[in-house]
Amino acid sequence: MVITGHHLIAGGYEQNQANTFRVFNPANDHRLDPDFMEADAQVVDLAVRRASDAFDIFRKTSAEKRAELLETIANELLQVKTELCARAGEETALPARSTGRRTGQNRQPVTHVCATYWG
Repeated sequence: MVITGHHLIAGGYEQNQANTFRVFNPANDHRLDPDFMEADAQVVDLAVRRASDAFDIFRKTSAEKRAELLETIANELLQVKTELCARAGEETALPARSTGRRTGQNRQPVTHVCATYWG
């Protein structure tokens, strides 16, 4: 898992000239890398336009394709679960076990959402 500090918009990293900010571990005040870029109005506008464009395509997809997308996202998150939980622990000062439970839940909610809203 690579954290860049840049904005990921429509599959690409956007770098603007905005200010940056640092993240600190609240338990020990340790600075965490990298610096994160603030989103200026231009970046926010780009993100909204790209999301709107993507939704125009997504709204036409079948329930099966939407379920496939959710499964892909779940699988990708599970692949970085350990790193993601460790970073969440650093950023929140909560034990990794507490933050890790959220990503370790079973996938029943995905099935429920698919059946309820798209099936």
